Amino acid sequence: EIRKNGKLLVIIGSQKVEAAAYKLADYNISITLQPHSEIAALAIILDSIFDGRELAKKFSNAKMEIMPQKKGKKVVKR
Repeated sequence: EIRKNGKLLVIIGSQKVEAAAYKLADYNISITLQPHSEIAALAIILDSIFDGRELAKKFSNAKMEIMPQKKGKKVVKR
């Protein structure tokens, strides 16, 4: 349903967000009540919008690529 809208405004925050924003919102997504939940909610929204394909996306003019590792990360310069 969110993907069909065409436009999306995401407001990240909690106590600093004005009450009016919550009243105008079509969706209020929360992942737990922990401080990191805003970022987790953003990740869930983006994953939903891109239908899980965002991790396979390649940029033709990328200057570097981050390669996931079991521990840490590997940066490959292009």
